[in-house]
Amino acid sequence: MSNDKKVYLGDSVYATYDGVVLELTTENGLYTDPSNVIVMEPEVVDALFLLITTTDSILTEALLGEHDNNQEAGFPDYKEP
Repeated sequence: MSNDKKVYLGDSVYATYDGVVLELTTENGLYTDPSNVIVMEPEVVDALFLLITTTDSILTEALLGEHDNNQEAGFPDYKEP
């Protein structure tokens, strides 16, 4: 994947990758439609991959806050934007 080629993932979500950051965008195809961009640095991509590939029980515990912190569940600490 390169910055000049968008890959359609489904549900109006596209991805580009420049070798460092993964950029996700939402588009419906019309210039008047809302569009969103999420730029994911390697650490965030790693955390997302961990989230996707983790067993259901750990994922559920992490999402429901059943650990004292995210690192205990294997995820980086959440930081307020």
